[in-house]
Amino acid sequence: MNKKFYITTPIYYSSGKPHIGHAYTTIMADCLSKYKKLIGYDTFFLTGMDEHGQKIEETAKKNNLSPQEMIDKNAMIFQDLWKKLDINYDIFMRTSFDEHKKFVQEKFTELLNKKYIYLGEWKSKYCVSCEENINSSEVVKKDNKFYCQFGHELIDKNEESYFLKVSLFKDWIKDFFKNKKDFIVPQSRVNELVNNFIDNDFSDLSISRISFDWGIKINENPKHVVYVWLDALFNYVSALKMKNKFDEFWSDKSEKVHLLSKEITRFHCIYWPIFLKMLDLELPNKIISHGWIITKTGKMSKSLGNVIDPIELISEFGTDAVRYYFMKDLSIEKDSIFDKDLLISCYNSDLANNYGNIVSRVSGMIQKYRDGIIPKFKKTKNKLNIDFYKRINEFVSKVEQCINSLNVNIIVNHVLNFENDINLFIENFKPWNLFKDGNKEELNEFLNLINVAAKLVVWYLSPILTNATKIACDVLNFDLNKFNYKKWENSLKEDENKKINPNVIIFERIKNKE
Repeated sequence: MNKKFYITTPIYYSSGKPHIGHAYTTIMADCLSKYKKLIGYDTFFLTGMDEHGQKIEETAKKNNLSPQEMIDKNAMIFQDLWKKLDINYDIFMRTSFDEHKKFVQEKFTELLNKKYIYLGEWKSKYCVSCEENINSSEVVKKDNKFYCQFGHELIDKNEESYFLKVSLFKDWIKDFFKNKKDFIVPQSRVNELVNNFIDNDFSDLSISRISFDWGIKINENPKHVVYVWLDALFNYVSALKMKNKFDEFWSDKSEKVHLLSKEITRFHCIYWPIFLKMLDLELPNKIISHGWIITKTGKMSKSLGNVIDPIELISEFGTDAVRYYFMKDLSIEKDSIFDKDLLISCYNSDLANNYGNIVSRVSGMIQKYRDGIIPKFKKTKNKLNIDFYKRINEFVSKVEQCINSLNVNIIVNHVLNFENDINLFIENFKPWNLFKDGNKEELNEFLNLINVAAKLVVWYLSPILTNATKIACDVLNFDLNKFNYKKWENSLKEDENKKINPNVIIFERIKNKE
């Protein structure tokens, strides 16, 4: 039976258009899903929309729309972007689905019956934009007004609310972080969570609202709607229930990974595990909390006019260029600077000069030296060939290790190093001299080796380069689904007498605009 892998993005808040931060997270999740599938896992990939809350209700009203009209419109915009980026999710989850609403209501009732919920009075500084209570230590005061860390003005809240007894689990969550050091990536986020939240006013969580209507009604008290974060986080489980995949992918036999941006780490890494613990449900295996994408001048914001539209990027550079640059040059560990000049440089050096050039060189040499037919394979004692066998084996041995590290950036850098080795092998081997001297057997072995090496490059980058892969496979006459990277040497014999197609330019160099 195949291993199981469940990957989720956050469900994105449906109050505006997608930006490159949304694109980065979703591309990464898509690549991780595709990589796991490539090495034999059964995968399930979730993305979608968080569609309830006060901000949605207010934004819809400003735009003369009903909340449902607005969220339907925004859901289509996000789905259109994912289509353009070749994102292959298994479910586009929406918290407005009736099945999800019913599930949340059932879980609220279960928590209520377990005596984890009580009715009280909520007094707090609240950020409508972030949909969260702001601790006194985090409140920023300026000109006699109060703001959250992201600059959104806060409002005072004083209303009846249901509360969840998360304070009972303060010691449990601290011990959990201590004992499961690989739960949060990067590890540096743990100290931030403990110092800023757990050890600083870790009080019970307000989990209902009565000041607006756009949310999931609580069965026991319909004037209350469920707090948007309690609502939203349960989507990771309700979606599997909807698709009859819960037993398969939310079990101890499945790897469960949440991928998200660092500003929502608190809810996913503290409250979500507590919710699951209260309900005796499995916890995720890992939560990857990546940094922000910023510009040279700092954080992107609408007020500064420096927000980058991913649709425009795709139109200008193409899907593969955007996917590759995001996965190669942007970091999980820290904030990353997005810059078009860096994207162009990455595209030219890695895709045009390396990837495209390798496919071109391999095709060209087989066309030139063997009329486009992969020659009969026979091992020789040529030292360069022997050394290259070792290099291929070293590279292949890292495949599963790299994929299971869940860091696409590392995967790409391994491929880059291997591409450089292929080019160096060609230059050192000088096949043109062997051809001129009539050294047929050593040349044939060389051509077989570089053909397989090129296939490994194409195979290894196929989860990222969704369009280029199709072209490269056509040139190399290569069926990706039948290739066994662990038994790559079998291809040396299997490819004998196979016809290689004439090369086409996969990535045309981009000239920097003066």
